[in-house]
Amino acid sequence: MSLNNSSFNGLRNFVNTLNEDTAKAIDPYNTFECYFTFVVPDTKKYFLKNFKNFLIKNIYIGNNIELHKYIEELKLPDVITDGGSTPLLHGKYNLTTTLPIPVDNKFTVSFINLMPNPIIETMMYPWMQAVAGVGFINKDVGAANDLDYPRADFTVTFPHLTLFGINAGAYPKYTYHNARPINIQTYNPSNKPATSMYREVQFAFDYFSISYKKK
Repeated sequence: MSLNNSSFNGLRNFVNTLNEDTAKAIDPYNTFECYFTFVVPDTKKYFLKNFKNFLIKNIYIGNNIELHKYIEELKLPDVITDGGSTPLLHGKYNLTTTLPIPVDNKFTVSFINLMPNPIIETMMYPWMQAVAGVGFINKDVGAANDLDYPRADFTVTFPHLTLFGINAGAYPKYTYHNARPINIQTYNPSNKPATSMYREVQFAFDYFSISYKKK
């Protein structure tokens, strides 16, 4: 079966039209920046301090947390308004939600294996302990505060979009509110050469929003 160049005319015309339009362009990148903004109760301020000390020691560049440099990729849930359907006598009635919601309240981050302080064991595991109400973080905390665990708003931005001169004053910002780690991928010990430099951490969150961030 031979390829007919005419079958690509539609795509070629579409791309050419975009190239001629100074207000639009195809985005060739998936690059991003991201950061945590902690929502920590007063009784756990020392957890936040320890967490920040780790960030300062391992991830801070100047005064900015360049966390994205230590991430291979983010696996983020899609957003829908589909609320399912309810059966009727003669068919069904489709339901919609009042707000766009994610299809799943979880996202996954692939962190690089840093030496000598790997992010997962040094930073994520103590956080998971605190969320679960165990470990040193809870030794002085009463039962009434057990559910007031350390959590963070996880923000993902796409500043590369300003490279095109489109929406030069702002770019999209995804925010996953009240995120906390719920599943961490441990090391797989082996004497063979490493085949991957990254391990995954899965986070749960309560709700999601999209806004625009000023440059």
